[in-house]
Amino acid sequence: MTLRIFLINLTCLIFSTGLMAQDKAANLQRLFDTLDARNNFNGCVLVAEKGKILFERAYGFADKETDRFLTTESVFELASVSKGFTAMGIMQLKEKGVLSYDDSLRKFFPDLPYSGVSIRHLLTHTSGIPDFMGWSDKEIDVTKHNSNIDILKILPVKYRTIVHRPGSKFLYSNTNYLILASIIEKISGVSFSEYSYQNIFLPAGMIKTFVSTRYVAQKRANYANDYLWDADKNRFVKADSLELYVSYLANVNGAYGISSNLGDLYKWDQALSMNILVSEATKKEAFSPVKFDNSVEIIRSELGLPSVFGWQLLSNIPGNNDVFGLGNYGGYNTLIVRKVSKQQTVILLTNVKESIQIMDVMDSIDQILEDETYTLPDPIIMQKSIVLDKKELLSLQGTYISADTDFPETKIRMVGNGLCMKVGDMLEQHIFPESPDTFFLTNSANKIKFIRNIQGKVESIILLAPNTKRMLHLKE
Repeated sequence: MTLRIFLINLTCLIFSTGLMAQDKAANLQRLFDTLDARNNFNGCVLVAEKGKILFERAYGFADKETDRFLTTESVFELASVSKGFTAMGIMQLKEKGVLSYDDSLRKFFPDLPYSGVSIRHLLTHTSGIPDFMGWSDKEIDVTKHNSNIDILKILPVKYRTIVHRPGSKFLYSNTNYLILASIIEKISGVSFSEYSYQNIFLPAGMIKTFVSTRYVAQKRANYANDYLWDADKNRFVKADSLELYVSYLANVNGAYGISSNLGDLYKWDQALSMNILVSEATKKEAFSPVKFDNSVEIIRSELGLPSVFGWQLLSNIPGNNDVFGLGNYGGYNTLIVRKVSKQQTVILLTNVKESIQIMDVMDSIDQILEDETYTLPDPIIMQKSIVLDKKELLSLQGTYISADTDFPETKIRMVGNGLCMKVGDMLEQHIFPESPDTFFLTNSANKIKFIRNIQGKVESIILLAPNTKRMLHLKE
């Protein structure tokens, strides 16, 4: 091949690659413009490939009350995407030799009665320590913004034992990462906020990222408030006015509590790729599938994917470092996908959770990046509830139990002017009436149907989920 032909072919290849990137960018814009027109995306998006940003846009409002719109600089609470940063702090301390993944939890917190739990168990959600997120006014002071210290004081009182042998089962628990952040503080001698700033954010160039309670963060410029759909009022409302846990668990960090924006999260992605924060060997160990103790079985999340330190793997293929982090807290729904094998990065930050199915949107983005014909996610229509008087709602209160003893008690009670449902230790959720006997949740396809006897008194409920249903009887 002559030099002239080689240069012509190289020019054609570069030109062709540029056209492909333009097509992807155009399709991404069409996708998000369509979602925006349907009111099914309120947030910010960044898509990058091979070190170049293909698409970066902001859609919708940051503050409905002041008509302030989102920009690509807007700062969102990351929810559980924060766990990747907490894991990084532990990885750095391990690399420095000041801790081992096999160190006992009780080495740092001897008052916690959970023998056999190691740092590795906390990182992989196999500790067996239950989640604090479902605590309500019976367990915790709901009149203040509780912190890690408050949770750590209550833990040994509420849970004298763990629910399974450490390392034997997967149980997603925010408590694990709250404890990890507290271990970072114990070892470093500074707050988790200060440690993260000095050792992670600053080295990565993330100058807009911080650890903070939302009530301090809201005072910063470009902060995106979060909203939830109130089916009774037929409008979006501030998340903390509908979900009280957002307020009384506001000062927790490690499990969540980090805020950032598109640009900084892309710098985080690049810092991981370039091994700015830890070595390749440390990163490889942290992102390798972990097995249950004394087993050949890989630890997997509820999604069936391998769970690694602060992330989930996208593939079951050995050696594939493609990972993602997913967050859900209050009205925030966040996602970062790092397809290292294809040099692709996707960042989605939304502050109106119920208007979007974030994984469906990610499927469409994947199709575009693979040059496939993309399909639009199904439209989401916000449902309005009917009005029932207080007497009718009060008659539905009670504790409902299943014949299956493994299924937790389900409690339904009045909170304010509406009903809430709490399944076991899970978060209490508002339920809204679509008929006198059928209620819905605004963030899922699940429904609750109340069953009455011939006298008209409620005696049981049916929990309806796609392709399944479960009956629970009123506990006498």
